Amino acid sequence: KAIAKNLKVNNTLKLLDCSENSIGDTGLKHLAGGLQLNKSLKILMMVGNRITDAGLRYFIDYMNPLAEQHHTGLKGLLRSSGTAVKVNKSLQVMMIRNNMISALMIETLKRRELKFDV
Repeated sequence: KAIAKNLKVNNTLKLLDCSENSIGDTGLKHLAGGLQLNKSLKILMMVGNRITDAGLRYFIDYMNPLAEQHHTGLKGLLRSSGTAVKVNKSLQVMMIRNNMISALMIETLKRRELKFDV
């Protein structure tokens, strides 16, 4: 949570290596909250953190809630609140090797604008 909080205001960090820290899906959700407002981070390394398809799907949807995704809860919240959506445009690469990502999710990631190193 502390890292996510600092990411919201940091405007100089280009690479964040959180590899091998047992972050899991919950930690990735916290990072998504901080990264959504971040304007400098280009590379996020999340190698070997027990991240699953569900956590990665949440991250993708949260980082770009306007994408063609199925995270109904977030989309519903955004529609009902009428709040302007902030989308991170600086993150270019996310390294997610050695996690619990399915082959189907890996194929899905290949079609994304954000480059995933799987």
